[in-house]
Amino acid sequence: MVLRPIGAVEGQVEGRGNRGRPIGRVEDRVPDLDRSQRGLLLHGGAFDIDHFLADPETYKAIHEIVREGPSAGEFKMKGPVWTLILDHDQTAKLSQVLIEGGGPLLAAAGVAAPVIAGALFASIVYINFVDRLGGNNGVEINGVVGVQGILVHPRLMGGRFELLADSARIGVAGVTITAWLVAAISKSPALATALQFAPLAAIANAVSIGTPLGLAIGAALGLVLDGEPDPNTFGPVVANRNQVGEWEAFEIGTCRDSSEVSLMSHMGHFSAVDGGGKGVYANRPEVGAWERWGLIKHGDGTASFLTANGHLLTAESGGGRECNANRTTIGPWEKFHIEPLAGGKFALRTFVTGHYVCVEPR
Repeated sequence: MVLRPIGAVEGQVEGRGNRGRPIGRVEDRVPDLDRSQRGLLLHGGAFDIDHFLADPETYKAIHEIVREGPSAGEFKMKGPVWTLILDHDQTAKLSQVLIEGGGPLLAAAGVAAPVIAGALFASIVYINFVDRLGGNNGVEINGVVGVQGILVHPRLMGGRFELLADSARIGVAGVTITAWLVAAISKSPALATALQFAPLAAIANAVSIGTPLGLAIGAALGLVLDGEPDPNTFGPVVANRNQVGEWEAFEIGTCRDSSEVSLMSHMGHFSAVDGGGKGVYANRPEVGAWERWGLIKHGDGTASFLTANGHLLTAESGGGRECNANRTTIGPWEKFHIEPLAGGKFALRTFVTGHYVCVEPR
């Protein structure tokens, strides 16, 4: 199997609601890989995602475990959902393995291998970043064929594959991996409970019965509703907690590649109002430009998050207060420690005061 980059993959889902992209250059920002690396050719032919989803022979569950040499890991696939588990050495060699064609690593993926390899290659910097966050113990990578981005957790901290595979049977849709997950959670209370994102399961009902939060979510989705409240009055992002609970636990998923991530809370995605320069709220079910954050890593082990128009996520006073996205230079208030949590989520701890970022339900 020989893989080589192409400009696009036939049938690949593209982003929508584009309100701009992160601009400007910040030193130590995770490199933005060439967009041409998103798609890959297999034996000279573009991977057809519609064929994969329609053909029962290629869509069937695959349980083979591939173990062949130090560059091979554990790969599983059910329908469009896949997972790859690697130790530290395998993670470090992943880029070279993909460049050389994947070898036995993705053999069980069949015709889906090029798309999966493309998703892995596009996010290779983030994959290695998460490996370091977890103490160089390796990673668990989860993705959905046809959906942008991947979820990466430190190995032994997650275990999401079976839950994600079960959710795929519900028939959900989403442009990005975390938007897809929000849609799955909103349709499955059992999945919401298992992933500890129960409030998201109530979004659909809240919209239908017209609660203030439901109307706000409806407005965020572009629905025409009577008496629409301002969605920016719900799910404020603050940094004033001393301990981690459900409100302080987040899913971090890549959007297209290593340079962009989405932050999903128990209420919905982090959104920088107007793309940056104002407040930050977390109640959006979809990922558009306002919900995409440029990931900036620093030599001291912290990270910063850049909005679509070049503003930075800020913990006012360094912590203990609200969070905004209204600064354009990185100082101590714009730095956060990313801490892995049991169950595959992450917490954000402020650099100055050590408070945890929290999304309040009001």
